[in-house]
Amino acid sequence: MIEKANGNIIPDLIPGAPVGISIYSVTQEAPHHHEGFMEIIYCFKGPIRICSRSLDMLLEDGDIISCDPFDVHYMSATGTEAAEMDTSGADGSEGSDAKGSNAEGGGAVSQPAHNANAGGAGTSAKGQYDTGSDDTGNLMVSFYFDLQSPVFEKPDLDKLYFICEPSAIPESKQENLAELKRLLLTLLYFYCFPHPKLPRAETAARFSKKIIRTMLDHFHYFYFIANSTEYSDEMKSRFESIITYIEKNYSGKITLGGLCETEHYNYKYLSHFFKMTSKVGFSKFVNDIRTYKSSSILLETNRNISEISYEVGFSAPMYFYKVFKMWNGLTPHRYRKKLRELAASANENTYYDIPAVKEDLEHFISFYFAQLQVPELWLMPYIPFKGLPIKKA
Repeated sequence: MIEKANGNIIPDLIPGAPVGISIYSVTQEAPHHHEGFMEIIYCFKGPIRICSRSLDMLLEDGDIISCDPFDVHYMSATGTEAAEMDTSGADGSEGSDAKGSNAEGGGAVSQPAHNANAGGAGTSAKGQYDTGSDDTGNLMVSFYFDLQSPVFEKPDLDKLYFICEPSAIPESKQENLAELKRLLLTLLYFYCFPHPKLPRAETAARFSKKIIRTMLDHFHYFYFIANSTEYSDEMKSRFESIITYIEKNYSGKITLGGLCETEHYNYKYLSHFFKMTSKVGFSKFVNDIRTYKSSSILLETNRNISEISYEVGFSAPMYFYKVFKMWNGLTPHRYRKKLRELAASANENTYYDIPAVKEDLEHFISFYFAQLQVPELWLMPYIPFKGLPIKKA
């Protein structure tokens, strides 16, 4: 992987395809994000704790989660120092909300090197993933989709947001989630075990398009914040145009009236539409995006807080402080300090070449395919494959 700036990790891609894949184990990651890419993390063997600006949760065996381009996040093995770290200050005066567990201070984050095998070129500190017993380490697979690739035929795809974490998926979307997992497993299978009649790049591109289409059709942010259950493709398209407008103009003054004038909407109609489709008002929605953007700047740079507040569109630093703390449970200074502390204590992930984990991947892929077809497999007390995750009833 290429570190474009402190904490902004640009993944390698499969040559000729809009996706990269990494296979690795986690001890304690440094906070990072992937500008221009959506990362989907598939937990083959957990549990793993993942923290970002919006969540703090455990990934169990078979779980997936998506991270948007500016979503600053990190994972840690359960039981490590990072996994136990809270967000309260030394004086106990300030903590995080239920989802945010990052923090801050002053100064740029120093990131450890990230060795990845997206495209199959990584190295392994262990040489071989050990699956000899049930208490061995974790195994994760990350898929990195280049949202700016013309393959996806959707301009401004990198300005949209997606949700597929386990806690957010309603029962009505469980089959859609299963289909998304099947597509990811199929992509991984043909990446690891290429067929002579199916070129790796073309196959990866084809399944990447299917995965992105599934994300757009079923895991679009719109579906999870819409107040009404009766939404249409037209409503989603209109919502996308609003998000894209905000994404392109958040650093300046944005008003509902200005949006109406630019996009040629009737003010009363758009005001009603936003209230009908969103759980928050227009101004709060804009400030959430501004705060979201500021988190990556706090991670990557040494810029002072006042400068950052103006850069992301806030009219005054004190207002930025207030909104950021409401959004993240921490002031910008404390958030940055926490990121630096996490980066300083981080360890590199162990990335594996395909040959080092080939046998294990065959077992995991086979099992998860079977589990998606026969959910009752989770209730089996014993899985007759070496190293497979086992959940007991």
